[in-house]
Amino acid sequence: MHEVGSLCSLQCETDISPEVAEVEGLAALFAYRIAVEGMSNVRRHSQARRVLLRLRRVGSSLQDSLCDDGTGRADSSSRRGFGLEGIAERARLLGGWARLRRLKAGGSILHFRLPLEEP
Repeated sequence: MHEVGSLCSLQCETDISPEVAEVEGLAALFAYRIAVEGMSNVRRHSQARRVLLRLRRVGSSLQDSLCDDGTGRADSSSRRGFGLEGIAERARLLGGWARLRRLKAGGSILHFRLPLEEP
């Protein structure tokens, strides 16, 4: 894991597998945009102190998680904003998915999967 730095007193860490560097095209662009929007949501809404971004290439897909230790609204029953809708829509456009859920221990986790082969 690598510490990326501090963002408004938010400690950011990454755990990105090396083979992700080979990913190109829309999957790479959408993974980047989803991660940026997810980090922005954590900063704005979660009151988190730490956030961890994990990205893996598994077979013919990218699988990602963005996990924070915050207290903000994160369960799927709460009203979704445009940021979460944009995340879900980007994933759907490639035939993938994105899910946000609250963790029992506190915080939330955003999981998403993007196929590497464009539909």
